Amino acid sequence: KDFVAKVRDAYQKCIDEFYKSRKPELQKFVSDVFMKLINNKKLYEGIVITDEWEMWVKYYDGTLLPTWSYGPSAGGAQIVATAFIAGLNKFARVDAPVVIDTPLARLDDIHRINILKYYNKMSAQVIILYTPAEINDANQAILEDNVNEHHEIISIEDVPDLSRIIPYEGSN
Repeated sequence: KDFVAKVRDAYQKCIDEFYKSRKPELQKFVSDVFMKLINNKKLYEGIVITDEWEMWVKYYDGTLLPTWSYGPSAGGAQIVATAFIAGLNKFARVDAPVVIDTPLARLDDIHRINILKYYNKMSAQVIILYTPAEINDANQAILEDNVNEHHEIISIEDVPDLSRIIPYEGSN
């Protein structure tokens, strides 16, 4: 038991040191994306990731506020979440696909456009699951050059638990 405990502790120390050494790189990635997506760049300096892996927004005057309470809206939280996902993806050694579910519903027009313009930089493959109210025709025009396939999920009549995916042919 003692040997197993020592091996486990040594393994955990290696993991902790690895992440501690790479955390500044992740923090820079997340901060860079955050700064690209926000609309008031003079108000913020970026994102700080603590040793406990909490994220805090750093204001221009050095004030830190936890990301879970910094924003006046749910849209602000979406900006932080998008920055974190993009930062993790850049931080990873493998370019993984990114799947995003209803990302734009709570955003104002400026943040929505910033995020839509950024999606093609997040990963080689980004899958966006959105509702028709989130992305209008003007928003789709921003994505158009980067969209390979566009599908719609529709309910199957008389089977409320099932849906099917079909090619999207309409407009919002």
